[in-house]
Amino acid sequence: QKLVESHLTNVRAKLKRLEDEAHIHLPSQLPSSTEDLLKLANESKTSNLCCTKTLLSKASVTLELPSHLAQWYCEHSEVALAMGPLSESLMYGEKLLEVSMEHDIKCMKFTAYMLLGHVHRSAGKCDIACMQYQEAEHVAKINGLGIDSEICAFIYQQLCIYNLGRNNEALSKLLPLLDKQDISDGTQGELKQALGNIYRSAANWHEAERYFKESISVASKMGDKIKVAERSGELGNVYRSSGLHTKALEFQQLLYEFALNRGDVAGLAAACGYIGFTYYTLRRYDNAIEYLTVRYKLAQEIGDVQGVRWCLNNIGKVYLELDHLNDALKLFSQSAEIALELGDLLGEGTSYGNMGTACRAAGRHSDAVMYHTKYCENAAKRMDMGGVAIMQNELALDHLHLGDLQGARKFAWLALHTSLEIRSFLGSQDDVLKIANHEKNQVLSYSSLQYILVEQQLTDAALLVSEMGRAKALTDVLHANTCAGTASTVINATNLMDKNGNIENDVILDNMKCLHHLLQYLKSDLLVYSLVDHPLLKKTKCKWIYIWLVKMSGKVYFYKEYLGEVDGAEFIIDHSYLNSLQQDMGIRDVTFMHCQVNVDKSYPQLPTEHISRDRTLAGPSVRDVVLQDEKQCICVTPHVDRLDQLHRKLISPVQDALLSNCGAGVLPRVVIVPHSFLLNVPFAALRCPDGEYLIQKVIISVAPSIDFLSISSRMAESIPERINGSECLVVGNPQMPDETIFQLPGAMEEAMAIASLLGCEPLCGESATKASVVSLLPKSHIIHLATHAILSDSLQDHLIGAHRDEEGDYAVRGAIILSRSDEHCSGVLTSKEIQGMKLQAELAVLSCCKTACGKVTDDGTLGLSRALLAAGVGCVIVTLWSIYDTATMEVMKNYYSEYKCSRDAPSALRHAMVAVIRSNPACWGAFCVIGVTPGVIQHYSSQ
Repeated sequence: QKLVESHLTNVRAKLKRLEDEAHIHLPSQLPSSTEDLLKLANESKTSNLCCTKTLLSKASVTLELPSHLAQWYCEHSEVALAMGPLSESLMYGEKLLEVSMEHDIKCMKFTAYMLLGHVHRSAGKCDIACMQYQEAEHVAKINGLGIDSEICAFIYQQLCIYNLGRNNEALSKLLPLLDKQDISDGTQGELKQALGNIYRSAANWHEAERYFKESISVASKMGDKIKVAERSGELGNVYRSSGLHTKALEFQQLLYEFALNRGDVAGLAAACGYIGFTYYTLRRYDNAIEYLTVRYKLAQEIGDVQGVRWCLNNIGKVYLELDHLNDALKLFSQSAEIALELGDLLGEGTSYGNMGTACRAAGRHSDAVMYHTKYCENAAKRMDMGGVAIMQNELALDHLHLGDLQGARKFAWLALHTSLEIRSFLGSQDDVLKIANHEKNQVLSYSSLQYILVEQQLTDAALLVSEMGRAKALTDVLHANTCAGTASTVINATNLMDKNGNIENDVILDNMKCLHHLLQYLKSDLLVYSLVDHPLLKKTKCKWIYIWLVKMSGKVYFYKEYLGEVDGAEFIIDHSYLNSLQQDMGIRDVTFMHCQVNVDKSYPQLPTEHISRDRTLAGPSVRDVVLQDEKQCICVTPHVDRLDQLHRKLISPVQDALLSNCGAGVLPRVVIVPHSFLLNVPFAALRCPDGEYLIQKVIISVAPSIDFLSISSRMAESIPERINGSECLVVGNPQMPDETIFQLPGAMEEAMAIASLLGCEPLCGESATKASVVSLLPKSHIIHLATHAILSDSLQDHLIGAHRDEEGDYAVRGAIILSRSDEHCSGVLTSKEIQGMKLQAELAVLSCCKTACGKVTDDGTLGLSRALLAAGVGCVIVTLWSIYDTATMEVMKNYYSEYKCSRDAPSALRHAMVAVIRSNPACWGAFCVIGVTPGVIQHYSSQ
């Protein structure tokens, strides 16, 4: 309440200030003619509506001609439409129509009907508004006012049809207008704005974004600031719907600031509603209630009944999340009543949907099914695919609560299919939008269906569903860019069930057979993890971890366990747990040294002096200086328990099966497909009960999905058999672009040693410029970069900690630090720049700090590693924490000595790790292999 009161006080103070200062912004000498005065009033509407009102009051005493009186009524109606009340706008609109009819002012007749349509549409009376727009179109036709007037009136008729819930009808009538060549830019802008709104409602966010951007561009070129602001706010709604919440708030705030500074109460109310609902989706409920209530109050003041209804519904949603069930149900009922009075099909449907969710929370599950079914039918009628998918998910939960697993499976499958249909609307290169859409709108479908299938002991089917939701945006890019547009996948389970949720067993058998062939081809087992929310314990943050071990033989082992807030849990594995582990492993920047394993199996001691390829950059760097006194040691073991615990949770359940049937002297191979925050697990460094690390027992690589693994394997097939030194790029210790960034002497020594092994010249110091590296990257088959890396897109953002990892921001961030090419060059090579390249490398090694880190999503980790993979690199080696300079140099020397001969990245990395296994795992455990290199295939093909 305090937030709302403070917000409203500030808004009203601003509006009062605009009113009080209106005369200050007037010209010192006002025009003497009524016509010029009215023209000035019209022009002032863009910047200060209070000035417009003042000018209109001055013009009122000089009105003589009917045309002047008509213009005066028109301006007053438009001002009242923006500032309220709507009843006043209606009154002036009717007077305008009366004067225009009496004096046969043709253009003003058209304007009057359009204004009356706008007023009734703002009040939610879309059927009446549609009739007014039809009259406007008729007036334009019979009086020859031009094609633009006719089409503009027609566009608004279709917006009324859309507002009444008939999306398909409106869309079918508007799309043909795009082909018309004889309409103005302004009318094109109106058309594209209308299409943007309809496509957003239909969950086709790619088209919605495109049309809104084009309509904003038109308005900007025309200098129409009002339309730029209005359309920006609506574009923000597209970003909110698709999951890009940060971007949504950015555009919605543009409308808020513009409307507030102009004195546009209606625009301000709309912006508050937009922002409030975005905060709701972000679960920032205090902010949501603040903005939604401010909109409610402003809507009441200006007589915006539709706005009042919308606010009641959405404030009710917030109350529902806060468990105020009775208050929520009361608000939903009030919203539904208003919607019925207005004939608002959308409002009626959303109220039913929310009432269903409230009923389920109150334990009234049959009522929940009834209301959710009503909304699902309502949304389908309106062609609102997003609403249909949401209700299908809700119905799956309803049936789960009723104990009806078959019904739950049916609706969960329908929800997944609807979400895939929505996804198909997105363009092949809409990478960020696809990720955002999945994270906001599709995660629940995959999670719920996996849970239901596992509860029914259909674990192979659950594995296929798990794969369907992994790394799809990344593999879409790879299919388009590196596979000549092919869309073949190892797992294709889109027809896993029929529309009633009945399992197609042949589909399971065919998919598992294809997976078996892939694993035999790679001579590897597969270890898949999936984190699944417990759908019946929504408020507890409780997750299941599902583990599938798929052997080369085709045998599948399944295991599940709770991760989360469980009674008696020794520890909870989550984002914070793994972040803490990464900090413990990398926070101390230590010198590489060989030392004995302690008798009690605690970790070796670490020296206090160091240089690091560190996140702070202004080190002494995190690749270390050589110890002058090796007695300067401290025992750093905060990560001991965590590496043991992670093994116990993630590996122990399947370790016996993983190590079985390998043959004498043959090490098992495993490709691990982690999920969510498990992408940050250092699997190689997990410690087994016998004191050995997992990497000593198994050759390990990682893949974001099975489909990616298949693509990476196909890419490896086409790599040349021999390494050509002229096609290798090795960079070490560039001349840092900022004097506060420490140089990395170990990185230079590392680069020189590796270049010698590969038969190429390294780029070090001043020669390692951004321009040189960028020009060589597309030509290189092996890429090795030993320098600093950051998680931001610029050094400035990095130094102030602006990593922008907030919810709703799915940009792929991160950068490599190189030397400046010239005085205008930053020396920073960003993930975005890398992803835009066409690369052909079999292997890229980022021997830098935290290059496997970034925002974690179902599409993988959004950072440097993903940028390289999306650009076409077949395999990357990246790091999970800040790495140590001399230690890394030793690991990399050992790695390339082996890789040059084997071309087998996982095996070579294991060789390098085992060579230094007696050192602290912080020195070697950060490295992980993602993807496939030629030696994996060629080695086993020759056998």
